[in-house]
Amino acid sequence: MESEERGTFAAELTHWRTVRSLSKKALTARLNVDPSYVSHLEAGREHGSAHLARRADAELDARGALWVAWQRTDTSSTKAEPVEAASHTALLVLEDDAALDLDGSTFHLRMRRLLRNDGADPVTRYFVRINADHYPSEPERSNALYRRHPLT
Repeated sequence: MESEERGTFAAELTHWRTVRSLSKKALTARLNVDPSYVSHLEAGREHGSAHLARRADAELDARGALWVAWQRTDTSSTKAEPVEAASHTALLVLEDDAALDLDGSTFHLRMRRLLRNDGADPVTRYFVRINADHYPSEPERSNALYRRHPLT
């Protein structure tokens, strides 16, 4: 950490995650982001959004240090990973937040994802798979229920 330039968002994020004794995987779960995204942030390949910086600051109890570092970090110095020459679609989930609620007999889904297309081709469809578990501790019972009454 000492060799890194403290004050950049990447260095501050690494510092506060380490101070709070959190693994990258644990921070990923708290922030609801793709597992590889924390690595991209800490390596400085990604800058993250203002919303993410504020959430990280709150989750790591950094007392504003992460938010200040995010504002101070020059986004023009953050280099994106090169896209391969071959035509492909590569979506990176930057943030993910979802909730599925049951109101009597009706499910209500709220889903928010921030995606970035790193591929050469435009994305025209993005499919989402939803799993509902009415009986979380009894998977066979849930499966039987949804076979008889599939979600629509």
